[in-house]
Amino acid sequence: MKKFEKFCRIALCAVFLAVIFGIFALTAYRMKTNYQGYSYFENRNLTPFPEVKAETVLDGTFFSDFEDWMRDHVAGRGAVLKYHTLLNMDVLRRPVVNEVVMADGVYLPYNKPEAVDEDEIAEYVKLISSNLARHTYAVRRYGGEFYYVAVPCQYVCYEDSYPWYLNSRAEYTEKSCTALFAALDSLGVKYIDMKARFEELGNLPEFSSKVDNHFSIFGAYETYRAILERYNSETGAGLDVLDGDEYTVTELPNNYVGSRTRKLLGLRRADEKLSLITPKVSVPFTRWNYGSDIPGEPAVYKTPQNEWEDVLYDLYMGGDVSITRIETDRSELPKILIYGDSFTNPVESIIWYNFDTMWSLDMRHYDKMTLDEFIEENKPDVVVCIRDYESLLDPYFNGQ
Repeated sequence: MKKFEKFCRIALCAVFLAVIFGIFALTAYRMKTNYQGYSYFENRNLTPFPEVKAETVLDGTFFSDFEDWMRDHVAGRGAVLKYHTLLNMDVLRRPVVNEVVMADGVYLPYNKPEAVDEDEIAEYVKLISSNLARHTYAVRRYGGEFYYVAVPCQYVCYEDSYPWYLNSRAEYTEKSCTALFAALDSLGVKYIDMKARFEELGNLPEFSSKVDNHFSIFGAYETYRAILERYNSETGAGLDVLDGDEYTVTELPNNYVGSRTRKLLGLRRADEKLSLITPKVSVPFTRWNYGSDIPGEPAVYKTPQNEWEDVLYDLYMGGDVSITRIETDRSELPKILIYGDSFTNPVESIIWYNFDTMWSLDMRHYDKMTLDEFIEENKPDVVVCIRDYESLLDPYFNGQ
């Protein structure tokens, strides 16, 4: 009996060691033959292998970093993530999976519980509003117009879809936007609240995405209309606002992978499709990206090559580009600068049509000069800042 017990212990240790070394061997083989530094579905860079130094080995940081690296690159990691996601979605039926709230066909972001701090909101409102007042003054000084455009993000559009026990951020949304808009009124900063406009139009579901944080091309079109209508009414510019007779809508048949379905590792396919809005009257234009002197492709949509490849939100303007310039060689028309995060992209895909020059900036990636320096150097006739409700009080980058 003792020999049998000894044999079992040895066999168990042998199996354990075989599994451990086998995983290491498979991981090493995978790293050599199919190294990946980026996770498509997680939309993030994977941890690089830590540099081996005497000091990092001695203080233990190497082993901590190695553990993070191993967690990201271990063989079979993708399969484990998918099975874990399926288990939580289809077997355990958890309301939150991979930080996605599963809510009756709408996939929403998980918001951590929070205590709304009105004093903190007041501090950020003071900072943001003073920044916007500074930009407004810089533009008005040479006779231009500045508009701040607030657009509702997904959790705002679908706040009623959250289960009662999860945070929809309704209180934070109400207090932050009320305080900011009041401050902008007092400082004379012109703003457009697209949440209010969407509500006036009946809060149509097609304005927002069910599977992504952004609004749809139809929400972007209404934003485009709001900007041009306001600009026309205050300047008499008379720009032609594209209506239903002047553009075509093309729905792409491709599977749309939104930011939420992406976090679900593509295991949930959405019936939502992305669409393009194209003026019927073609206007030639030249486009430059990233400050290059060499023109890029004259396109505002990154269209797929076939009907079966997935399409992402970078369909619009090719995604987040640090700086883009579009010239239409129509000097009788004004010039526009749009800046902001990715919510600007589908608006840019439409609004370029009405201007001689359109610049777009994403200050998360552009660092050649400050926003005020760019405005002073180029003097656009109209400057538009587009910010989603989640970012209204973010003072960094596009909130500068």
